[in-house]
Amino acid sequence: MPTLRCPRGARSVGHAWRALAVAVALLTLPLTLVHAETYDVCSSGCPYRSVQAAINAANPGKTIRVGPGVYNENISLRPRVSVVGAGRDATTIRGNGSGAVVKADNGQIARDTIVENLTITGGGGDRGGGLLVSSGAKPTVRNVTIRDNSTSQWGAGVVVQNDADLLLEGSLVRNNSAPSGPGLTVTGSRATVRDTTIENNVSNGAAQSGAVSVQSGATATFSNVTISGGRANSGGGLRILDGSTVTMTGGRIENNQATSVGGGAALTGNATLTLNNVTVSGNSAPTGGGLYINSSQLVVDGSRFVNNNASSISGGAIYLVRVGGDISNSTFENNRAAQVGGAVHFDQANNVLLLNSTLTGNTAIDGGAVYVTGGRARIIKNRILSNTAGQYGGGIVVTASSATNIRRNEISRNRAGLDGGGIVFQRASSGLMDGNLVSQNDAGNVGGGMTIYDRANPTLLDNRFVGNTADVGGAIQIEENVAPLLDGNEFVGNVAALHGGALTITLNADPIIKNGLFKDNRAQVEGGAIYIQRNSQATIENNAIIGNWAAVVGGA
Repeated sequence: MPTLRCPRGARSVGHAWRALAVAVALLTLPLTLVHAETYDVCSSGCPYRSVQAAINAANPGKTIRVGPGVYNENISLRPRVSVVGAGRDATTIRGNGSGAVVKADNGQIARDTIVENLTITGGGGDRGGGLLVSSGAKPTVRNVTIRDNSTSQWGAGVVVQNDADLLLEGSLVRNNSAPSGPGLTVTGSRATVRDTTIENNVSNGAAQSGAVSVQSGATATFSNVTISGGRANSGGGLRILDGSTVTMTGGRIENNQATSVGGGAALTGNATLTLNNVTVSGNSAPTGGGLYINSSQLVVDGSRFVNNNASSISGGAIYLVRVGGDISNSTFENNRAAQVGGAVHFDQANNVLLLNSTLTGNTAIDGGAVYVTGGRARIIKNRILSNTAGQYGGGIVVTASSATNIRRNEISRNRAGLDGGGIVFQRASSGLMDGNLVSQNDAGNVGGGMTIYDRANPTLLDNRFVGNTADVGGAIQIEENVAPLLDGNEFVGNVAALHGGALTITLNADPIIKNGLFKDNRAQVEGGAIYIQRNSQATIENNAIIGNWAAVVGGA
């Protein structure tokens, strides 16, 4: 009997139909089978119920997948073995309160050892209660919450020590407590922190130093990090010391408090802080409400300082002492100091630079925006606007033998309750003031635009004083054993309620005034342009004096 054979084409069609049938069958499987999650560790039904047991059994390159639940244990990482939870709201590793919850202390641990998607809590011991990175380890930690840990020394949340190097990304470090650096401590090591919030960490005990502490020559790099709600004696948010370096790009330092110095951050011991495009706001301390910089280096570019408060002494936004620093392209707004330097106080600074920045709405008793004590400072191309001093120097005070250059600024609409609505030079200070616009400032007593007194001898070149007001010396009050040089300046439309619409010269003052323009200045009593009295004499050469007015005597 002949064998029946299917034509070649028919067999091909049959195979195609069978393949299609299999595909349809796969597509109709329950979705729970297709998308089922397989965990290595869970409370039941998994190979392991302990995270550490799974780590110990894993080969290098293995990722331990930890299911939802609370795992009461402390774990130690191994090289190239990663631990990934089901989400930081789902998976929690809770320590026993006696040491680090997660420890990485093997020098062979590198970036490919990853801890991810879980919460770390319940840590204790002397340091690194939540996460301890040590002995040259270099792990990656991302999308974790590290909270409610407490240690007896430092770094309740995270410690990086002994030449280790941590990469921390997309995480939350909160509500940790320790005597020093309760949120994060980096000591003699390196840390890179990105897209992370470090909040509500509190220093307790005798040290009380910085919610974040970087020390012993450490290096930390922060990108888009928020440090907020820290409480400490020194450096409420951030403490940098012992030659350590911190670079911060983006992010915020906000609403931190210190009981001594540096509400937002404090630097001592040849440390360095660089801020690029950072907002420093709502911080408070008795001195240096925002930042306290002592014998260290500060570099600021493109940053904002808003609503910081020096509650007892000075430097509402920044107090900088015995160091240099560069501050540029930044904004200082509505900062306050109880005594001096509503925005900044440069104290014995070494050639500090304030460049191309805006300072507005700041307040203090003296130096509503800027107070310079001794040392050398350069204040260049800034807008110093609408600041207030209860007594002296609504915009700027330069004092205590400081040598300060003030160049090409707009200094306008500032107010002093007593003297120097815009600027005060006093107490043997000196410097070059050139190319500035000083306008519409007001003093309740003398020197609407500026006061120069008590052995101060600045040189004023090519400045414009326009529309300033005071009882005496509408534009400038020059008094008390001074001999400044005024060359090429313009005085236009300044007003004195009593004497000296533009200038009052008194109390053994002997200025040289030349090549200037005095126009349309007014005094309600004497000296529409210039008023000289009390053993003073001025050298006045080659000035244009036009259209000035006095109600009683001396229109010019």
